[in-house]
Amino acid sequence: MMPHILRYKPYLFLSFGMIVLEQLFSKNSEVGVFIFAIILLIGGLPHGALDFYILKNIFKMKTFIFSLIVYLFIAASFYLLFFLFPEFIFTLFLIYSAFHFGDSDFRDDSRISKLAWGSMIVCIPLLIDINNAEWFLNIFLNNLISLNSNYLIAIITFSLILNLYSRKNSLLKILLLFVYITTCLFSNIFYGFAAYFAGLHSVHHFKEWRSNINNDSLIGLVLITVLSVLVVLIQLSFEVLPYPNFLRGMKEEIIYNVIILLGSLTIPHMILINRAESLKNLNL
Repeated sequence: MMPHILRYKPYLFLSFGMIVLEQLFSKNSEVGVFIFAIILLIGGLPHGALDFYILKNIFKMKTFIFSLIVYLFIAASFYLLFFLFPEFIFTLFLIYSAFHFGDSDFRDDSRISKLAWGSMIVCIPLLIDINNAEWFLNIFLNNLISLNSNYLIAIITFSLILNLYSRKNSLLKILLLFVYITTCLFSNIFYGFAAYFAGLHSVHHFKEWRSNINNDSLIGLVLITVLSVLVVLIQLSFEVLPYPNFLRGMKEEIIYNVIILLGSLTIPHMILINRAESLKNLNL
């Protein structure tokens, strides 16, 4: 089991780092929000790099450029839809993300096991700190959400049973959940999730494109990164798209922008990954 858990060293180190950062900045919520946002953005970079690589392998040059335009158009469309219908789009995004976590992090599991794993990743922080979880969710859900601890416990328990029932990587999953819960408890739920997203989930994507990186894919990574940062900075500075009237202050605006940016990029990412997996000749 030790060699298996050592594969997750980035996650273990980042989780420990989050606990240390919480001790340093626990009294400064503004700094905490910036740390949370930066780690999420860094964790999202491998997704963009992987997508650029997949597009390059599926399509020839002219078709590739067109496919990249379509990819960015889908992302921009969902970015706009997040502003127009935040409650509906965020709810769909949250549900789909739960399956995506399981599908990416334990690819060989059954569909139900994948969904169960992702459900635990989403629900555990909600249960650990209901007050802050409600504050976060209501940034997108217009103060409509009120969490019930009994429902959350039921979802987590049922999901855990489904994961352990398959007996596939059971001990590894228990250890990873222990690290996840410990990080959420001894730092905060935002740092705990950020550590998982950047240190575990995104590392899987990084491993897929690392050995194939070349100048073109580096250019793609830089372009996606620069474009993403510019979108956030322009929106924060000039409010090109009006925020929902239930947002209060810069902290909520930063979180809103970062999450919808990652969310809008996640939609074409999921579509592309599903398309790539259906092509037998794609050499990943």
